[in-house]
Amino acid sequence: GVLGDDENATQVLQKALQHAPQKVALAQGMVSQFAQLARGRRSHQTVLAALQVLPQQDQERAVALLSQKVQKLWASRYGRLVVKSLPRLHELCVGMTRREAAAA
Repeated sequence: GVLGDDENATQVLQKALQHAPQKVALAQGMVSQFAQLARGRRSHQTVLAALQVLPQQDQERAVALLSQKVQKLWASRYGRLVVKSLPRLHELCVGMTRREAAAA
């Protein structure tokens, strides 16, 4: 998507997730975009930052949504970084090669 491709936009989002009074609401509004953003060179860092500010229940929902796309994430260089940072997702990929993930 456009957001994930825009380096400036992702940097602004990362700063907002660190400092904005409404950072939790911002992160909650991004959850549906996490799977797409997680595969981007810059935007995967935005996903990681957003996950840090989400309340536990929202984090669990986000991880559940990401788990539906775990093969696509694992096939992607930056998606793998997000998967590796989330033990519940990383468990799903143990032993899976990138080639297997890309073919799925």
